[in-house]
Amino acid sequence: GEVISGVEIPLAREASSAYTKLGPRRAMDIAVAGAAVVLTLDRGVVREAAFALGGAGPTPIRARSAEDYLTGRPPSPEAISQAGKMAAAGSNPRTSARAGREYRLSVIPLRLPDLAERCAASRRYAMNLLNKRHFHW
Repeated sequence: GEVISGVEIPLAREASSAYTKLGPRRAMDIAVAGAAVVLTLDRGVVREAAFALGGAGPTPIRARSAEDYLTGRPPSPEAISQAGKMAAAGSNPRTSARAGREYRLSVIPLRLPDLAERCAASRRYAMNLLNKRHFHW
């Protein structure tokens, strides 16, 4: 038999990504909730957005309504916050031994905006470095 030892997913040069896992301890394999965000920005506007949520349903889900909402908009705090609310509204978490449904619903609108802002800030930082380097040549 074969064993998968890793998975590599190439990102577009313009993309940035972030992931967070919420759980009672870092060593626990199963998250209470998890979220991943990939943003591709072009001239200060979101060209492409991908939001994945763990613990928001019986299986990991994509928050497509939130992705569609954010695409074509500047990643402002208001737009990112609205996308987080839309992601929560489109999820269907269940209560388990690790966390209740209401708790999971309460953290989705907080975690996604934090991750999306980290992606946007990371991209702005990278562009600033590239621009500065360009002018110093």
